[in-house]
Amino acid sequence: GGGGAGGGRDGAGGGEWLPEAVPAIVLGRLRGLGEQGRQVLRAAGVLGSAAFDPVLIAEMLGLPPQEVAGHCERALRRGLLVVSRGSYAFANDLTREALNATTPAPTRLVYQLRARCALLVSPCGTPSAQDVTPSR
Repeated sequence: GGGGAGGGRDGAGGGEWLPEAVPAIVLGRLRGLGEQGRQVLRAAGVLGSAAFDPVLIAEMLGLPPQEVAGHCERALRRGLLVVSRGSYAFANDLTREALNATTPAPTRLVYQLRARCALLVSPCGTPSAQDVTPSR
């Protein structure tokens, strides 16, 4: 790719404004993860909570779960993620916010739609964290 100057401040994210240094620091740590590793974290960032299940991210991205877990392990070693109650979680809110701030809105929308689909058809019969109304 190429580095583009400008283009990060159109306010389309709707989130809170972040100091310029924060996304730069996060993006620096992301660089060593490779394209798919960055994609995994960006997808996790749209879920709205700090903790996430690699299997859900795998469903969202159409990747093998073990591959997503490997990307998460690399992000863990770089200090971007932590392990929390059997799931991965962002090390802090700034990391997640910086990822969202640097993910184009149309891409975030795709991830959100894929998350909804993945939650509806969650693998291995695991109930998902969403309102599932039993039929009566």
